[in-house]
Amino acid sequence: MATLHLMIGLPCSGKTTYARQLAGETNALVLTLDVWHLKLFGDDVGHEHHDERHQRIEKIMWDVAKHVLEIGGDVVLDYGCWARVERDDYRNRAKELGVDFKLHYMDVPYSEYIDVWKNEIETSLKARLKFPKRKWIDTSRISNRRPRTSLYEVSPDVQNVGALRYAVKARRRSRRISANES
Repeated sequence: MATLHLMIGLPCSGKTTYARQLAGETNALVLTLDVWHLKLFGDDVGHEHHDERHQRIEKIMWDVAKHVLEIGGDVVLDYGCWARVERDDYRNRAKELGVDFKLHYMDVPYSEYIDVWKNEIETSLKARLKFPKRKWIDTSRISNRRPRTSLYEVSPDVQNVGALRYAVKARRRSRRISANES
């Protein structure tokens, strides 16, 4: 009997990695929302149409999943599905199609999750942003200034790479303004 597998977990909790492993074991089709979104629209976090695009892709992916399930294939939906309402919706869809339904919850300890998340952000930033190398530093004004924090330092309130990029740009702007005022 065909099975609909639904991945549940926070970003960077290992959903996609496990989904691919599960697909290899069960010969299932993996549908990863983030992969489709990045290929179609790039990293558009913060864009006014981001959520609308996400929902449209999700609908298309469900149409594909439904077709595969109807012909007897297994499907792994790698969406996240944090809300119980979403999980119940997919459970009901599977029931309507007459297929099995399995939830796969990525239970990662918070401390481990934060380490993975910080590493993911830092890796992503280093790959996407190029920081200029300074050949010289004017030390005459350093003693009057407070110490700078690293651009790679991640505060716990940063939820995604787009927000982190915005924070880095804001920090740079504030540094330029304070440098021009002195």
